[in-house]
Amino acid sequence: MIMQPAIAFEGKLNSIVVEYFEFGGYVSTLQAFKSECEQNSRPISSAPVNAILDEKSKASKKILMETFTLGKRKAFLKEWKAYIPQDIRDSDMVAKKLEFSLWIHFTVYPIRHDLPPREAEQAMSAFKNFLETQGADLSQTTEFLPFYALPFVQDPKSHPSYKELFKPSWVEDLQARLEQFMVITKKVEQPQLFHLYRGPPKQIEELCEQVQELKHRAELTNSELLKCLKKCAKLQSDYHDLIGISADLVDALEETALGNMISPEMLHQICARLFTHAKQPAADLSRPGTAGKALRTSIINYESSQKKADTPLDYSKVKRDLMNTGSNQKALLLQALRWRLTQTSPQQRTLNITAYVHNDLLGCSSTSSFKEIIPEILNCDEEDLKGSMARLLNTVASISVGRSYLSGNPALMNVLIKCMKAEDCDTLTRGMILGTLQKLSLRRNLQSLMIKENVVEWLLNLLEEYDSQSDYVLEYAVALLMNLCFRTEGKKRCAKEPSTPLKVLTDLLGLGQDYQEIHPYVNGVLYSILALPSVREAAKAMGFEDIVEGFIKEGHSARELEYIIKQLNSDEKFTDRESDDEESDDEDDEEDLEMEPDLDKDDMVKPNSPIGLYGEKLLTSDYLLKKKHADHVLERHHPLQRPITPSQVKGFDGLSFASSNQNAVESQLPIVAPLDTVSRPPTRSGSKISSGDASASTKAPETDFAATPPGSGKSTTKKVIPQESESSSEGDTYSVGFRSRPRILRTPVLHENSNRSPPTPKFSESGPRPSSAGKSLGPQKHSADSEN
Repeated sequence: MIMQPAIAFEGKLNSIVVEYFEFGGYVSTLQAFKSECEQNSRPISSAPVNAILDEKSKASKKILMETFTLGKRKAFLKEWKAYIPQDIRDSDMVAKKLEFSLWIHFTVYPIRHDLPPREAEQAMSAFKNFLETQGADLSQTTEFLPFYALPFVQDPKSHPSYKELFKPSWVEDLQARLEQFMVITKKVEQPQLFHLYRGPPKQIEELCEQVQELKHRAELTNSELLKCLKKCAKLQSDYHDLIGISADLVDALEETALGNMISPEMLHQICARLFTHAKQPAADLSRPGTAGKALRTSIINYESSQKKADTPLDYSKVKRDLMNTGSNQKALLLQALRWRLTQTSPQQRTLNITAYVHNDLLGCSSTSSFKEIIPEILNCDEEDLKGSMARLLNTVASISVGRSYLSGNPALMNVLIKCMKAEDCDTLTRGMILGTLQKLSLRRNLQSLMIKENVVEWLLNLLEEYDSQSDYVLEYAVALLMNLCFRTEGKKRCAKEPSTPLKVLTDLLGLGQDYQEIHPYVNGVLYSILALPSVREAAKAMGFEDIVEGFIKEGHSARELEYIIKQLNSDEKFTDRESDDEESDDEDDEEDLEMEPDLDKDDMVKPNSPIGLYGEKLLTSDYLLKKKHADHVLERHHPLQRPITPSQVKGFDGLSFASSNQNAVESQLPIVAPLDTVSRPPTRSGSKISSGDASASTKAPETDFAATPPGSGKSTTKKVIPQESESSSEGDTYSVGFRSRPRILRTPVLHENSNRSPPTPKFSESGPRPSSAGKSLGPQKHSADSEN
């Protein structure tokens, strides 16, 4: 009965014991063991006892040969150390010489295959470190002595001492030596009993790391859970108190209705309970009207601040000052204008962006005399001023109406692209302009312009240096690349040197779960460019399928990666033409109720003087519309006080940016008031105007003034990505994974680690969520809507 649990495996267990006795030379013990097993009818398996080890050995050999061929030094050395025992590597001269040669192979691999200079520099640096540590033992060996100078040679490929390293015959000979060494090493493997006792070191180490990580997560989760439970308990207690107070008030009202007087003491007691937790100075609640006044005071500041943000401005003076005043005054003015969009309610934001567009704030209309506002500021030397303009442009581009307005000035795109490329490091200005371009890339005509201006190539170069980019720049760059690569011409730009985008994208996937917000973008780019046969061939040559399968095992979005593998193995021919989708503009009617925090983050613009004005105070003090003009502007909730025709109301949506009469443009401001009257609940298709709504407004060709209606819930601005007919073979299932359009991201809202250090790839193998990138920024659900 003792052996009962092991009966099913007894034969294999006995064979492992036999193997150990044979390995140790215990001849008499082995004979006694076999004899006793035979007497007791105990089986001894005839199957190879090292079957499990053989499987592991084959897997290790496969990894070693694949990583050798692909030049993956770190992955190879990790497996090499696990496969070859430490004592052999330290004492066996054949093993030491082979390892030295392998280091040489991985050092010259980037040069042999014309990889980016950064790759070659990293390989040389690692080889130099090896020579100074492990490789120092062979420094007196004539055979390897010349290679100690290799890290200091500028062009090894043309150096006579190293020409042999770049011949295919040298690589083939080294590969044969490696295979032969692995066969010989297999013969001295320890018996299976030894491996069972020691356990697989690699797996144990990984499991220990996982256990520690899970413990850490559990501690954080418990801590957060306790906080949430405390908050929940307090809220529950407060609600119970309020319900009790409400019940007492209802009783009091009923008594009053019956003609019974309510004692002042009872009323005072109810008021005292109501204000028990109020964070304000004590008030004399016994005085009539005090309690109601206290309640109204709690919201009066909010209401007054909302009203202040509605005050009409003298936009002619605003534009003149943006051209002619000092740098600090310009920066403060731009900041205040931005705050009217980022720090107001959605309804006020709609009113303000509409006023900006009506009055051509940034000189984007074809007849504007202020077209130089943006170029002059973006090309100045003051970083704070450039940053303020870039922030405002990014904010305006976050709103559909703003995108329509900015896209009306094609010359602006050239200015933005030139300025972005001119920034030689990860500056605020470059990040904000990159965000602006990503959001404007929802418009197909602007996508074409960006591709023509070599933005695809610039983005690939930027992403090669991903470890020096901020989270914001990294996500918006990948999201912009994805939008451009959904166009046929964008794919072709990547196909010129397919190894570069494939290498960059796999590195980004390798950043791990800490950067999972960029995974949907990266996946979208990969699926798109793999539609080209030349890219598929390059991917197969570098063993791309194995790399992707490794990501799947590490917990990446398996569904999207499986589609990528399917695309990789597809034989579908690529049709060299623009799809029907690429001939029309996108649509993007819905807006986020919250603007992304990055727009105001780390804003260091302040007045030069301690008593200087800024924000709304600056606008209302220096730029308020004069009374003779302001009298014509209706209060938002004020009833109409003069006869107007329906055409005047419709004229609000019928604005033409090309109007030559600026005063005529400003005269349309009184129509801002009825905006709430045309609000409508969202439809299943987004916020498209129904046939009934369409009759109530005149539609501008490129502009959508529809506001998100109050109380309609948090809608999202959806990032629309072009679709191509040549990539549509997957049908409805594919549309869930890739054809859907991600929202404009709001990254900082959902990510707590906004100040984390630059990313470092995890070579153990998981590094695009994307729309106009911004971080609500976890990957957003995709949508198939399009933007006018």
